[in-house]
Amino acid sequence: MKREIGIVLFALLALLFTQGYELAYRYHQEDEDMKEEMKDAFQAAIRQELSRRMHDNRIKDPNNPKFIIRRAQDMTPEERANLKGDTIQLSEAREKGLGESLVDLLQHRMQDGLLADGREPRIKTLDSLFTLQMAKRELRVETGVALLDSSRQVIASAGRLSPDDRGIPISLIEPIGTQGLRYVQAYAKLSPFRPFTYMLFALILSGVLVVVACGTFFYLLHKINKAHRELTERERATHSAIHDLKSPLNTTYAAIDLIALTEKDPARLRLLDEGKKRLRGLTSTIESMLSLLKQPAREAHLTYETIDPAAFAQRIYDEVASLHPDKHAVFHLEKTPDTPRLVETDPVRLERCLRNLIENALNYSDEHVRVAIRIAADRKGWHLSVSDTGWGIPRKAIRRLGQQFFRINPKGKPHVAGYGLGLSSVYLLVKEMGGQTRVESQEREGSTFTLSFPLTLHKQSA
Repeated sequence: MKREIGIVLFALLALLFTQGYELAYRYHQEDEDMKEEMKDAFQAAIRQELSRRMHDNRIKDPNNPKFIIRRAQDMTPEERANLKGDTIQLSEAREKGLGESLVDLLQHRMQDGLLADGREPRIKTLDSLFTLQMAKRELRVETGVALLDSSRQVIASAGRLSPDDRGIPISLIEPIGTQGLRYVQAYAKLSPFRPFTYMLFALILSGVLVVVACGTFFYLLHKINKAHRELTERERATHSAIHDLKSPLNTTYAAIDLIALTEKDPARLRLLDEGKKRLRGLTSTIESMLSLLKQPAREAHLTYETIDPAAFAQRIYDEVASLHPDKHAVFHLEKTPDTPRLVETDPVRLERCLRNLIENALNYSDEHVRVAIRIAADRKGWHLSVSDTGWGIPRKAIRRLGQQFFRINPKGKPHVAGYGLGLSSVYLLVKEMGGQTRVESQEREGSTFTLSFPLTLHKQSA
């Protein structure tokens, strides 16, 4: 039981660990997504600040300057040679981190023009625009911006955060222009409540689920242990009671046998013989119950003897059939050319199997039932089949054959007394002998039970 408890606790810890790992991963992804949103917000604020600065300092003459953009591949060699404007290499600009498109480069060239005229970025305006962009994206964080020179030293700053504040987890730097003369930097201190709110709730919920699962497991374990102890005590008491029945039965059988030795009246002798047969049947039932009550881990102790399977089957049938004279059964013992003359088996277990199968064939049938026992052999082993023309077994019930206390009561047929232990005993005994049980049956046509055992043949005598 300690092993099972350890396995369950390990599984619960593994569940809690994987849940924590998933939450940490999700927090990391949330943090990365937030940084991307902040970067987009900062770049949008830079573009808006550039637009305002250009609008406030626009040139009155709309024709001066003119912005004419042409690709090099669309120009003639003479036009490229006489070009007086700026030439922009997109690949070089990407390597410098100035953007991925021509629009980004044009914005930086506009920044170059404004810086050349001494019109520096307005940090307070940039901070206000950055705050608005963050609010639009529902990013509730403390922010601040700063203007940096070519050596990344702070020239001016604005916002709730200062470059000198400690514990700033996010810092974004964007170039202003293509010359590397100015940079703007955004600071942000994330509020832990946004990424942690639902994650912390999920973690707490996971912990509660683990605690509930552990509590439920230990409660069920307590109930199972209690039921197991009660069942073990009942089983032990039942085992003892059934076992104690054998002694008086054996004494009674011996007394009847002793009386029969001195009895001369044929009627009384038949009555005594009938009583002995009944006692043998009851003893067989007790043996079946004791077999079913054995501990699963207990190994079966087989006692092998050499027997003639045909004579053995004939004797068992005669004894069982004598208890059912009202059936007027027709019996046939079939032997094939490959029927072994002698086999090694456990005769006690095999007798109990045969008794149960023949008893069922006679009980679950009408008068004049035909019972056949067939003995055959092949390379895999030897086989003993008990067939009858009785009531048959429903197809749905065949799968449950062999279960303890499972019984079949066909509709419209008389009730058959019993406890549902016979077939379960057969399945168990055949398994102990290393064999297999196969069933074929159809309702109102009969059933065939085939017992297959490993083959150990003795040489036939001449």
